[in-house]
Parts: sequence; structure tokens; C-alpha cells
Amino acid sequence: MSLGRKYHTTIKYWRLLLKPKTLLASHHSAFTLIEVIISVVIISVVILAVMEISSRTHNSAVYLSKRNIISFQDSYFLNDKINQYHKDTKNAYDMLSPVFMISEQKSKKILQNISRDITIPDPIIAPTFGDAGPNANIEKVILKDQYASTYFRFNLSSF
Repeated sequence: MSLGRKYHTTIKYWRLLLKPKTLLASHHSAFTLIEVIISVVIISVVILAVMEISSRTHNSAVYLSKRNIISFQDSYFLNDKINQYHKDTKNAYDMLSPVFMISEQKSKKILQNISRDITIPDPIIAPTFGDAGPNANIEKVILKDQYASTYFRFNLSSF
């Protein structure tokens, strides 16, 4: 048998193997109902997971935005006279009016609507190492509204 004839026989053999069978082709020409249902379920689960992640991301962004606004508003209350208001509720206008002259009615109204519960625990006195350094007082200030915020004030006394 020559090489050309052997090659030709091999090609015929492979064509027969790869030729579509009419019985199987008509039986498996489209997706079955089970395959469609399973693919719809898989796609639905994936879409629900993506929506849940998107919702969490949106909620986190809203939370961070609110915390940022409240943190900015907390600066109205953090002045040198805050120690006088332990366990008291104050609005921003009461805290700022001794320092700033606020004459505009709209600004007064906005500042009066911003209030915080002020709590100042006993100060922490940082230990010194002999006579080698200054004494440090650490005051904790807790401002409560929708969210609680904690701030620390550090006072250094002379050597």
C-alpha cells in the first residue's frame, strides 16, 4: 500500500467518524427545558448577588456621607469652653454666639437645629518619667446625636 493510498483511506475513515448522525442530530438540536430552567436560575442568582453588593455599597456611601457631615458639624462644639457643658445638650448657635456675632436669621435657625449631647469623662493624666518631661492631661469629649463621635484633647503643662 502506497503512502498516498494510506493517507486517502485515513481521511475517509475520519470523515465517517465526524459525519453527523441523523438520529442524534434531530434528538439534540435544541436546548431542553431543564437546561433553560437551570440557566435562568443561575443567571437570577448572579443578578441577585450583584444587586445585593450594589445595595451594600450604596448604603456604605450614604453612611460615610452622613458621618462626614456630622463630623463637620461637630467642629461647632469643640471649643475651649466645652468643659462647662458636661452631661448637657447644646445647640450650635449657643456654642458659637459668644465667639461670633451671627445676625442673619437663616443662619441662626440652621445652627439652632444642630444639637449634641455632650459628655466629658474625667481627664486622664499621663504619667511622667521622673522630672524629665511635661505633664499631659488627656480629655475625652463625646458628642452624641444620630451617631456618637469621640474626640480627644491634649493639654501639656510646663516642665
